[in-house]
Amino acid sequence: HYDVLNREIGISDKKIGLSIDPISREQSLTKTKSPIRYRIVAVYKVDNMRKVEKMLHSILDSRRVFGEWFKDDDEDEKSTARLIVELPTDVPIEIYCKTKAGETEIELGDLHIVELTLKVLAGETFLAFSEPNHEKIKELKIESKIGKLIVEKLGNANFEYAEIKGNIGELSIDFSADYEIKYDRDIDMSLNIGQTRLYLPEEEAFKFSVSKFLFFSDLNIPCDFYKEGRYYYSENFDDVKYKTHLSISPGMGSLDIRVR
Repeated sequence: HYDVLNREIGISDKKIGLSIDPISREQSLTKTKSPIRYRIVAVYKVDNMRKVEKMLHSILDSRRVFGEWFKDDDEDEKSTARLIVELPTDVPIEIYCKTKAGETEIELGDLHIVELTLKVLAGETFLAFSEPNHEKIKELKIESKIGKLIVEKLGNANFEYAEIKGNIGELSIDFSADYEIKYDRDIDMSLNIGQTRLYLPEEEAFKFSVSKFLFFSDLNIPCDFYKEGRYYYSENFDDVKYKTHLSISPGMGSLDIRVR
């Protein structure tokens, strides 16, 4: 809270409410004879604001001071809200996840995922499959609009087709797996502006093509691959039964492919 001279007042309580016009609501609360004025800390647009308000009031009931006012013990502006979701490990799962901002950590190993779509609007996202997925994913989609996306052991996802998109930022994808691939896979990757780094397991067979942007700055392809026409092949491509086909559009930035 702040007084009429914009000096901070040591009151930690926060009001959680709803309004179709938050700015007008802030002004109406401030238009009193009290020396204390109000300031909006955060505004979130939701589909059903009454339902969300009721849910938040219920979750924070132990901190309720009076009415819609709740005690905030942490005044550090860098404090973050955390949401932890645990998934069942013994039933088929379809996952559609959309995050808007901040840091996101997702561990999906040792599950029965049959469909996966992950969309990140902004922030830093870490996705890992520490253990193999027990179901086959026909189509896996990952999209990051702005920020950094790191994926570890994507091969463990057990997918047939993957589409990975990044708009502005950095992509780091590890395709390693803890089991032998038993089918062909297709992967489409694109990043408009930024850095793309791929880690390919040396025991798997890869064939990929690169769409080069006009202002493409850097391309690093290891000597483990040979080129025929517009395609690059891993040295073991003809010796391994099942193949992975990659189509890469790195856009304006850099592409760094590493074998390990």
